[in-house]
Amino acid sequence: MDNSKFVRSGKFRLGVMVDENIGERVLEGITEPFIFKDRRGEGSKKHDIPSLDNDVWRLKTISKDGVFDKALRGGRIFSVKNFLRLYYKGEQALRKILIKPKELVWTTIVKHAKKCDPGNELYSFLVKGNNAMLFFNSVYQTVGVTFSNNYTPFTDLDKPMKDVVQQWSKDA
Repeated sequence: MDNSKFVRSGKFRLGVMVDENIGERVLEGITEPFIFKDRRGEGSKKHDIPSLDNDVWRLKTISKDGVFDKALRGGRIFSVKNFLRLYYKGEQALRKILIKPKELVWTTIVKHAKKCDPGNELYSFLVKGNNAMLFFNSVYQTVGVTFSNNYTPFTDLDKPMKDVVQQWSKDA
C-alpha cells in the first residue's frame, strides 16, 4: 500500500531539528521529497488462488481472528486443506461450525477454496459387496470409480450413478 497518496503531492519530506538539551552540535536538515511505500498489510493479504497449506483466514470473507476464523479453529480447521476435506466429507458439518453462514458468504468461501490445486495425491476405498473402488484426491473429493476393473471419472457418471457413488463416499 502506498501511503504517500494520502498527502496531496504524493511525496514526503523528512526534517531534523536540534534539541538544545543534548549538548551536541548537530546540523538541522531536510530531505528531498520521496515516496514512502508501506507494506504492513501484505502479510494478511488474500491470495487469488489459495494453496492447500494456507491458513483458512486467507479465504475470501474469513477475517483473521474474526468470527469465522475462530469458529473454524475451534473445530480444528486451520488450513484450506482442512476446510476442503471437511467440505467434501460433510458439508453440513462444516456449515454448522460456521454457525450457518448466509448463502452468499458460504458460496464465496467455498468457491474461493475450490480454486486450490489439489495436487497429485490419490486415495482409494474399496466398496465391499459392490465390486467397486472409489478414488479421492488430497481433499477427499471423489474423482473416479472403478467397476469390475473399468475406471470412470466421476464427472462422466450420470446423475443416478453420481448419487450412488456419493453415498458410498460418505462411508469411506
